[in-house]
Amino acid sequence: MLVFSKFPEDIKKPSFILSEKLLASIFDSLPDAVLVIDINKKIIAWNRALEKMTGITTAQMLGKSNYEYSLPFYRTRRPLLIDYVLKPEQNIPREYLSLGRESDAMVCENIIHIEGQEELYLWARAAPLYDQNGELVGAIESIRDITAQKRIEKAIGNNEQRLRYIAEHLLDIIIEIDKRGLIKYNSPSPTLFLKHNPEELMGKPIYNLLHPNDIMLLTTTLKEVIKNKVSKSLEIRIKDSEGDYHWVELVVNPQFNNNSEVAGAICVGRVVTERKLAEDALKASEERYRELFENANDIVFIQDISGPYLDFNKAAQATTGFTREELLSISMERLVAPEYLDLTKEMMKQKINQGGATRYEIELIGKNRNIIPVEVSSRLIRYSDQSIAIQGTARDITKRRQAEKALAAEKERLALILSRIGHGIITTDNNGVITFINTEAERFFEWKNEYARGKNMLDVVPLVEDYTNLNRSLLLAYNQKQHPVDIRIINNLGQISLLSTTVTHIPGNNGNNHGMVFVFRDVTELRKAESQLALSQKLESIGQLAAGIAHEINNPMQYIGDNLSFLNEAFANIFSILEQVKALASSQDISSSILDLVKLLEKSQRELDFFRNEIPQAIQQSLEGVTGVSDIVTALRNFAHPGFGEKQIANINNAIMGTVSIAKNEWKHLADLELNLGNDLPAVKMVVNQINQVLLNIIVNASHSIQDAIEKGLYPKGKIVVSSLINESYVEIRISDNGMGIPDTIINKVFDPFFTTKEVGKGTGQGLAISHDIIVNKHNGSIELESEVGRGTTFYIRLPIEGSI
Repeated sequence: MLVFSKFPEDIKKPSFILSEKLLASIFDSLPDAVLVIDINKKIIAWNRALEKMTGITTAQMLGKSNYEYSLPFYRTRRPLLIDYVLKPEQNIPREYLSLGRESDAMVCENIIHIEGQEELYLWARAAPLYDQNGELVGAIESIRDITAQKRIEKAIGNNEQRLRYIAEHLLDIIIEIDKRGLIKYNSPSPTLFLKHNPEELMGKPIYNLLHPNDIMLLTTTLKEVIKNKVSKSLEIRIKDSEGDYHWVELVVNPQFNNNSEVAGAICVGRVVTERKLAEDALKASEERYRELFENANDIVFIQDISGPYLDFNKAAQATTGFTREELLSISMERLVAPEYLDLTKEMMKQKINQGGATRYEIELIGKNRNIIPVEVSSRLIRYSDQSIAIQGTARDITKRRQAEKALAAEKERLALILSRIGHGIITTDNNGVITFINTEAERFFEWKNEYARGKNMLDVVPLVEDYTNLNRSLLLAYNQKQHPVDIRIINNLGQISLLSTTVTHIPGNNGNNHGMVFVFRDVTELRKAESQLALSQKLESIGQLAAGIAHEINNPMQYIGDNLSFLNEAFANIFSILEQVKALASSQDISSSILDLVKLLEKSQRELDFFRNEIPQAIQQSLEGVTGVSDIVTALRNFAHPGFGEKQIANINNAIMGTVSIAKNEWKHLADLELNLGNDLPAVKMVVNQINQVLLNIIVNASHSIQDAIEKGLYPKGKIVVSSLINESYVEIRISDNGMGIPDTIINKVFDPFFTTKEVGKGTGQGLAISHDIIVNKHNGSIELESEVGRGTTFYIRLPIEGSI
């Protein structure tokens, strides 16, 4: 506070004049510009610093009022800060850069434009003036030009702002730590990436962020940086806020204070997790590659394009007998057999000029001068420095060569076998074009390989009929059922032969078929013999049934004879009565004749009534007997007739009933036979008399088995059940008996030729063998059985519906 004495203007006291001069001297010597006004806002002081600032002298300004003092600053009359001190209640406009109060004084900063000068930053402080009595008598304002200071601060501020902006937007981590490792500053961007709040890290040890295994590494590095005043680089793991670690490449730089002493460190780092992972992956990949390289079963080598070898794996050492050092020191001319050297060089040249991979076979010379055949596969590789080399594998094919030789020998042996085998063999591709025929096929068809090869088999096979049977054989091959099929062919002399033909696919490695193999043999005489054998077996069966069949015929014939004798006698008596009636009718004595006729009729009435009842019955019984005999004869004729061996559409139930009738005398005294025949069964394509023979064989065997059980006292009478039904794509016939059954030890032999369990003289062992051949080979069906000793046997005969109606 400045205090002035208030004297009347007309009183001039020397002391006051002295003080005024002293005051003026003080004002003029002040470095700040000073303005003083009285209570009426008249200027009473304007020092030299203010003259210099405004360019207006004190003489020009003393005594002026009406805001004259504002003109140099704002070029208009308006209040200054000094005016607001006199009237603190007055509203101050918001035009100052800063404005504050210090007790009853006011301080501000502002920018003004003084004419003829650049803009100025001014600092001002205004305070009220009081007299000795505390009365407000005026105000004083000190004004300081702070333009230079502001410009320095601005420059510094710009630099700091620019540096801070750079630091805050760098992807690099910047952490300032003291000697103890406490964080003094950390750039926000990367720490936000690590999910840390930058402010929360301030003042905390940097070691809290490190992986436990990296703390000692940073501690040692920091000590070295502080001690030697040098920068150090390292890679450490920094933890984010969620506990996950990130690899950081960190450079630790010493931080100096004003005394050039190390006060701490500036750590600049970059997150390199991805690079580190990539490096680890690359390292692992290289290790895996090296492991594969070293442990590969084949030779693996790397060769310079100029010829020298650069690397070999362990297999190369094991195969050749050389050590790795020896392999790397020898030339290609030493390692590769001379006859394969030109090929090897040509393959190298081809890779270098055209790229790609090459595959070829050569021979290597081992350490002991042994020959090693190998299959080489190689290609160019390019390194990171753009240099190229050859990388390849060499597989030891010694065993393959041996296998190939063995295969060639086996092929030769197989060709010899095929040429000597008694079966004809023809191979074709998938289109049926002949690729091979053996000697037997050449002999049979009078072909030569040169003639047959390249032709379609169906164009050169001289079939008697159409291709139905051959196509059936092909169909069975496609269904993977290798059943032989008989086909008839005619040779150049017009002679017909029967060939049993089996077709098999030639499988390929890719799962597709490469063609077909036709295997055939001439069974003309065999089929004739089989036919005779089957007929003989059939006649044998008929012979065995003859007594029974004769008995079955004799029974109806006996009562037919008796009935005919009765009818003869009856008709003789009737004719006698008729003669007597005729004689009476011709008598002249009518009345006497009528009386005699009445007596004759009364006498003959009982006899005529008897004849009237018995004659129709005798005739009916005789007709039934004739029908029975006719059925037996028809069934016998159908069963025994050899037929033509051709399949015909027939009803399987009729075949069953006919065979049951033929065999009736075999079973009727031993068992009850039950028929459970399915309705609406489709007609089946079959050779009827062959199927009849199969049914007869099994029914007769069932009767014999039941007879054995009866003789052993198991029961007084057995049971046979014959049924027919549809089972999926087959018509199935089941023949069950409750006879003795078949032991497990021999059940797999029952279809073998000449195998029998009967006593000598009671069976030839051909019945079931022929039955199996008829059903399986001739009808493409199946015959199976189930049996249990002491409980009986069931045969299942299945004939395919395909091709039937």
